[in-house]
Amino acid sequence: MSDKCVLLDLSAISHGAAMPHMPQSPKTHNHLPANITKVTHIPNLSAFDLIVDIRPYNYYSQAHIKHSINICIPTTLLKRSSLDLFSILKLVNIPQHYKDLLLAKITSPASDQKLNVLFYDGNSCTDNISLNLSQTIIKFNQFSEVFDLHYLEGGFQAHLLQPPSPKKTSIHSGDSASTLSDSASSSPVTTNSTFSTSLDSNDDLIEYTNSPQDCVDECSDDKSFLSGFKLPSSTNYRTKFINSIKKNSLFDEKARAADVGSYHYNFKYPKGYSHKNIAEFPYLPKWMDFLKSSNETVLTDLITKFNKIEASEKLRLSSLVTNCTSTDGKDTKKHLHIHSPLARNESTALSNVCTPNGLCPDCDEINYKMPKGIEYGFKNRYNNIWPYEHSRVRLNTPSEDDYINANYILSESVVPTHFSYIATQNPLKDTVKDFWKTIDSEQIKIIISLDNSPLLYLKDGKNVFNIETIHSNASTIVRKINNEIYHFEFKKWPDFGVPQNFDSILSLIQFKNELYSSKLRPDQNKILVHCSAGCGRTGVFITIDSLIDHFKMDSTKLLNSKEDLVYKLVQHQRKQRLSMVQNLDQYIVSYEIFLFYLSNLDKYKNKVGPDYWLASVNSISQEPTREKIRTAEVTTEYKNSDDYFLGFSRPNYTNTVRSN
Repeated sequence: MSDKCVLLDLSAISHGAAMPHMPQSPKTHNHLPANITKVTHIPNLSAFDLIVDIRPYNYYSQAHIKHSINICIPTTLLKRSSLDLFSILKLVNIPQHYKDLLLAKITSPASDQKLNVLFYDGNSCTDNISLNLSQTIIKFNQFSEVFDLHYLEGGFQAHLLQPPSPKKTSIHSGDSASTLSDSASSSPVTTNSTFSTSLDSNDDLIEYTNSPQDCVDECSDDKSFLSGFKLPSSTNYRTKFINSIKKNSLFDEKARAADVGSYHYNFKYPKGYSHKNIAEFPYLPKWMDFLKSSNETVLTDLITKFNKIEASEKLRLSSLVTNCTSTDGKDTKKHLHIHSPLARNESTALSNVCTPNGLCPDCDEINYKMPKGIEYGFKNRYNNIWPYEHSRVRLNTPSEDDYINANYILSESVVPTHFSYIATQNPLKDTVKDFWKTIDSEQIKIIISLDNSPLLYLKDGKNVFNIETIHSNASTIVRKINNEIYHFEFKKWPDFGVPQNFDSILSLIQFKNELYSSKLRPDQNKILVHCSAGCGRTGVFITIDSLIDHFKMDSTKLLNSKEDLVYKLVQHQRKQRLSMVQNLDQYIVSYEIFLFYLSNLDKYKNKVGPDYWLASVNSISQEPTREKIRTAEVTTEYKNSDDYFLGFSRPNYTNTVRSN
């Protein structure tokens, strides 16, 4: 085989039928350590004590070099210096005798001679070593005194095309075609107590799995979803993963009662009203009749509703991590209770969660899937806030990377409204470009910023050419960007908190509506809203804005509705993005702000006063200096979403976890 690597297309090879095309491995031009040797062909597999296939498990299970084991670790983990070979051996699911011998070798380096280990991926070669291959080899090379390490030039693709032996074909399989599946099981490797056992020659180099098991059969509690990469036990994994996201859920009556007793708060009624005379309020919606009760009863009702919202989301997350797709692409959602004891137990305990306003996963028509955002940690401001797949915004790009942490939020099915929304995070330095791509492709003309942190995207010279500040006061700055995009920055809303001045946020909404009706076309009605994570404050804003717009369209229908529209809107938003209206305080203030709006209808019917406009045009450099934001450290067992899979935490030097 030539030293120059040629990437080969497996789709051109037939084995009873055409093999599926294997995607090219991501490349890096970093050189391997000098002691790592290249193997251009394999004259005899018995020359190696261990052969490691680092490709994803679905490719390994379809076809692999005989007697190889699969060790496929996500690159986000391989990059960590804290992940050493000891950690890898604890995480991977390989035959126990392999694991025992490797551990014995690296803990007693002087006991035996070196082990010859061969690594291969899909198509790496000298000039282009994949990141997965190089990082995996480097982990083993930390114990170079006990290993002789090699990599297969050209990877699996190139070696598959080696000429067969004159005596036999080089492919070991039946005549039936092999089809690529999302989940399949390969025959277990059977060896003695050492590695250098009866390994076959090049005549039987490749082993195929002709009958991959259906994904539903692979969803039992004792099996992992990820290649040779072993998760903690299914129950612990799901519990930790879900609980790491939801911090304030109360699911049993005792916990709920205790929470009501410990939650000291007086509901804010409109000026001049209390629970004793709120019935006299002319614009009290029927679905707010519960406000006529005592403060304790009102809080009990609100807490109960919010707990149902939280419980519904927990069930969705449970279905998300237990749900899978079969090899024929059919939805296995209906089998959830068969294969998920956790979901089955929760469904029993939370039987009152499923209501017309908040469907449980079995009744919900949405197929919740494991989000792509988990694998794009560097694009997420918080590693436990990521967009659902079914509603996520996709970048309009020719590349495979179409990910941005954003979701479409539609309120139309709950309350008719002129507006639709995109909920997203405050962009990171590395995602500013994606943010502006979204603004352009979605034709956004209104941006609502509810975050106190610096807005890096306003200083992006490649996409921001001109900024006019058309209004500025203590709480709000209104800008016009590039002569076409209206940007509202609300600065008086603390993270995880509520706005103390209801009038300021309602004035912002009023001004937004005036600009929309006077400056924009009716079809320019998509609003991008962000706070820090794009869920808590963003959810409250979308809830209030939807209610106000619906009230202006049909006040009679809103006031006479028998369904709690705040509860229904928040439930609906939670089906489109995680943690919308993130905590109980924010849920309660949604009612309070809307009541405040209804009690000041005369004020908000009028246009915003002249003091809202600023004649002078200011540049971005002339903006008021923003107040330094205090960053509260959140102590939590698991710091990042991929750590929820592993059961260990890494130093908190990048993203933080979103916690109530």
